[in-house]
Amino acid sequence: MTCQRSDYLCRVCGSASPKRSFRAREMLLGTREEFAYDECADCGSLQIASIPDDATIAAAYPSDRDSFSASPRSSGYRQRLREAVRRLSDRLVYSPAPRFRRSIPTPVEILREAGVRKNASVLDVGCGSGKLLDRLKRIGLVSLCGVDPLLEADGVTEAGVPLFRGSLAEAPGAFDVVMFHHVFEHLPAPADTLREARAKLNPGGLCVIRMPTPSSDAFDRYGASWAEFDAPRHMTLISRPGMATLAAAAGFDVRLTIDDQRPWSLMASESCANDIPLKNLNPHRAPAALTRLCVQANAAGRGDRAAFILDARPR
Repeated sequence: MTCQRSDYLCRVCGSASPKRSFRAREMLLGTREEFAYDECADCGSLQIASIPDDATIAAAYPSDRDSFSASPRSSGYRQRLREAVRRLSDRLVYSPAPRFRRSIPTPVEILREAGVRKNASVLDVGCGSGKLLDRLKRIGLVSLCGVDPLLEADGVTEAGVPLFRGSLAEAPGAFDVVMFHHVFEHLPAPADTLREARAKLNPGGLCVIRMPTPSSDAFDRYGASWAEFDAPRHMTLISRPGMATLAAAAGFDVRLTIDDQRPWSLMASESCANDIPLKNLNPHRAPAALTRLCVQANAAGRGDRAAFILDARPR
């Protein structure tokens, strides 16, 4: 049942009508602290009911975000082998050969399908240490940079890509592509950020947003145990209709949506449902049955992770 509530306003579509609320628990670190989330009756997006204070957020993140993983690290040999296979795959994706995309696409495959050219100027927002930027540089993209307010200082990646400490608005210059890879769900004010992204784009530019979405079979199945709540780190989880509304308000059209759910999300949701913390799960050991479910969900447009490709409208 929907209702009017004086303390509710959807940060995605502006609706004042929540449909229902959930009590999602912090399960990555295993504290099991509960946080309230509301579902919008109009667009179906989810948002944390109360923005956490700085102390709560600080406790939820370690200082080294690149080490913030729910799975143990692979052995040195396996890690090197996996990296070699990844580099070969990336080069093939951006080669002149006919395009292909796997049923569980990689970030590089998503960018190729989105139409990101090798000569495009690309800004990665919330880039961390810039590992994805290095992947892109090694396959031939030539104009790359990253921005992140949590960097200690300006610097460069291992492959020499420039990184800037600061906000999106402070990133120097204008770009053909502004991308957010699992950053947007952490933002308390997504509408403001998307307008800032539009302002940073050259004419004909595009924005790529990869994030979890509740418009999915997994959310329908697991409810409050859906691992992508990732309370309290995920503040806004945007539905597919919600993204269309948000994009239009910021001057974009959603040209393409590419589902990229991975078995990890189903493994994690099963663990949450069984009260098992996620920090020791290994995503490389997913049962084949879960992989098949992800393939089916992605093909049907019902994956719980998706890449939204937004084309900037002419000013």
